[in-house]
Amino acid sequence: MKKLILVICISAFVNVMGSVAQTKPTTQTTPKKAELNGEDLIAKSDCLTCHQMHVKVIGPAYDMVATKYKPTEENIKLLSEKIINGGTGVWGAFPMTPHPTLKEEEVRAMVKFILSVKPEEE
Repeated sequence: MKKLILVICISAFVNVMGSVAQTKPTTQTTPKKAELNGEDLIAKSDCLTCHQMHVKVIGPAYDMVATKYKPTEENIKLLSEKIINGGTGVWGAFPMTPHPTLKEEEVRAMVKFILSVKPEEE
């Protein structure tokens, strides 16, 4: 009886080891970071207090900004810094309020969206 149990245990061990050896190693892939949606981020922020898509409020309308600044890496960086640090003089005397608590990647997504806004058709 002991020999039978020993043979069953050895068979089970060999079977398990054989199936482990046959499994292909898996490569772990890091999931892609979800792309940030600039329009959603703007809607959740205080941006719309001073800016609208096609109407100048306190600050310029987004379509005015998109007309003035082409969506280049240099302009995305420049406008991102203006949003984070604030500024004055480009669109009039009223200062742009700084937003130092916003994350840089979120601000970049916002700027990319703003620069994609087309002028309203009349």
